Amino acid sequence: MRIAICDDNRAFMEKLMRCIDVPEAEIYTYTSGEELLNADVVFDIVFLDIQLPGADGLAIADQLTKTNKKLLLLFVSSFHQYTTRGYEYRAFRFILKTEPESFMKRYVEEAVAEYRKKNACFFIKEDEKTKKLLYKDVAYIEANKHCIYCCTENEKLLYKGNIGKLENELREHGFFRCHRCYLVNMHYVAHIEKQAFVVMKTGQKIPIGRHYFKTFFSEYKAWEE
Repeated sequence: MRIAICDDNRAFMEKLMRCIDVPEAEIYTYTSGEELLNADVVFDIVFLDIQLPGADGLAIADQLTKTNKKLLLLFVSSFHQYTTRGYEYRAFRFILKTEPESFMKRYVEEAVAEYRKKNACFFIKEDEKTKKLLYKDVAYIEANKHCIYCCTENEKLLYKGNIGKLENELREHGFFRCHRCYLVNMHYVAHIEKQAFVVMKTGQKIPIGRHYFKTFFSEYKAWEE
């Protein structure tokens, strides 16, 4: 996880760094937007001061978000009036420098949790190699005899696991059980057909078990709202 802090106030920068309690994080600091843009690093999370010397933070954010669509951007400022402008750039949070350190720590934790959620993945072993497969790229999971398959739009990948255990682990990522042999990713569900099938946006029809229909349909309706 690569995190950048771009702020010309070193005291505040140090304060923010104290809030980042993430062992696996690589933290980079910059005092100007130009330094940040010229860094040869693709960042996952950026804390960006709006009032910077030279090009302001909004101009820097415009360039960052155009080249890095997956970036989690958190604006930092001493002034409330920039809040609305900040969200024009898909900012994840807006941090006021006058807020208590406990508030900043919470924002950091929320950003890290969001990053981890978006980047949660399976590790698929193929021959002697290990492939990383993001949860969000899996349309459904199929249990066939003693095998588990992670099914994307284009392929089925063998995964060592248990569908019951996966049902509990993947619920927060939008996967729900519709059949004893299937978990479906709600992001890929097009509609339910005749109370018998889940029709996926990828074209597949997944059977719905009678035992699972009531609970699954309730989850589906809640997801659609």
